[in-house]
Amino acid sequence: MQIRPEVYLIEGKASNIYLCIDDDGLALIDTGMPGEQDRVLAEIARFGFPPDKLNRILITHGDIDHAGRLAALLETTGARVFAGELTAQSLQKGKSLQNADTVLGVVAGGCCVSHPLRA
Repeated sequence: MQIRPEVYLIEGKASNIYLCIDDDGLALIDTGMPGEQDRVLAEIARFGFPPDKLNRILITHGDIDHAGRLAALLETTGARVFAGELTAQSLQKGKSLQNADTVLGVVAGGCCVSHPLRA
């Protein structure tokens, strides 16, 4: 659903995801729950944008419903990740701020590598 000319809403299972468009490309605000990254990319395409133009992902906080698809989307897009310091530290350890044994991925220097980590 288009909210403004430059902002689209992708409805998630537990949280909403926003796609923002500017001169630098596409930015995703949060990624939603794990396992539906193909749906997110399909929604981006349905809105009329090539998913390979997704070059930035902003994680508002590291809960699984906001960062659960991060590793998978980064593997597909190579986007740069932006997060607050505590969230970035948590994600670098492959953990959610809420759930210490959640598999999320590792954020390092703007890229992410998936790691199946357990607390």
